[in-house]
Amino acid sequence: PELIEQPDYYHADAFFRIDYRDEPLNAHSGGLFELTYRYYDDRKLNLYSFRRLDAELQQFFPFLKKKRVIAFRARTSLADTSTGQSIPFYMMYAESGAAALRGYREFRFRDRNFIVMNLEYRWEAFPGLDMAIFGDVGKVASRRSDIDLKDLESDVGFGFRFNTIKSVFLRIDIG
Repeated sequence: PELIEQPDYYHADAFFRIDYRDEPLNAHSGGLFELTYRYYDDRKLNLYSFRRLDAELQQFFPFLKKKRVIAFRARTSLADTSTGQSIPFYMMYAESGAAALRGYREFRFRDRNFIVMNLEYRWEAFPGLDMAIFGDVGKVASRRSDIDLKDLESDVGFGFRFNTIKSVFLRIDIG
């Protein structure tokens, strides 16, 4: 039904962010904390109004003069609708692919709520190339009460980060 008739949204966001990473596009130390509340009001069909709370935490632990880094990232998204409302499938976050569970294809896991955590060990192979070993865990659920740390999907892998001091311009992960 979301493809035949499109909702017309009134949309509002409010967020709180603390970002103390040394380089946001190629962090080796510091961290990020972000909390975002989103409100979508379907003004046309009155079928697809919802609220979403997103949280993200990133922390980077450097050692050996920032040549090696342990990177941790946790994200969650919790959505809520009123009775008779739903969330269009294309507005549900996917928990797989390059930004989440890297060992699974894009959009493999999708639902109203999710939690995902990534742990990565990176080291400088030579200037311009970092290598990484990573592990990811996460899950999706239709009910917020089902978002917990039980029965998580997981993957492991390794990757290459082609970079400058300020940013990563090519990342290849195999999971």
